[in-house]
Amino acid sequence: MLDPDGKDFLIWYTDDNGKQQSFRFTGTNTDGAPKNEFVQQFVSAYNYNVENGGGDKMQEIAGNSKALVNVAYTEYSSQHTPGGRPNVGNIYWNPMEGAQYENGTVVSPATVLEHESDHANQRITNYEQYREDTRSGREEVRVIEGSERKTARANREIPANGVTRTRHEGQGVITHGPKSNKINPQATQVHRQRLIKRQKKARDINW
Repeated sequence: MLDPDGKDFLIWYTDDNGKQQSFRFTGTNTDGAPKNEFVQQFVSAYNYNVENGGGDKMQEIAGNSKALVNVAYTEYSSQHTPGGRPNVGNIYWNPMEGAQYENGTVVSPATVLEHESDHANQRITNYEQYREDTRSGREEVRVIEGSERKTARANREIPANGVTRTRHEGQGVITHGPKSNKINPQATQVHRQRLIKRQKKARDINW
């Protein structure tokens, strides 16, 4: 992933000719987004969060001209990985994978995207605090009790006074789309088998 401008979300995708392309998303240029499926899924999730009253951290990134967050597709579990510089972040997002927590709550891929965006935004805007909280484990608590909870409430995935979870645990589940928190059981089973194979391969390589 590269940093051509150092601003906003940079959504990476493969075009119809098999070439890697990117679309710079500012939060206000939805109409200019290419008709690529992954790009449209991202834009749909962003607008869904924001229009429902959530997605604060995604909006902060989109409106910060000094920040860049690369977003790329993954068939595995969504995650934030730090960029090479403090003002750069990377998010690998699975637009079909939500999360199911220990209390039975299921959140959509859109809410998961807000969660990962919060990590990226915190690292970019408050690097020393991010580094300290990541070491102590407080960073996950901050996101769970903050943006994740607010966006899940806004998306009506939990009640207005509800919580998504009480600890940093859960399982990825395949839903019926980026804005859905309804589990697709068959697809989830296939997804979990894929994750197990990936973990086994990683262990074999490390061994």
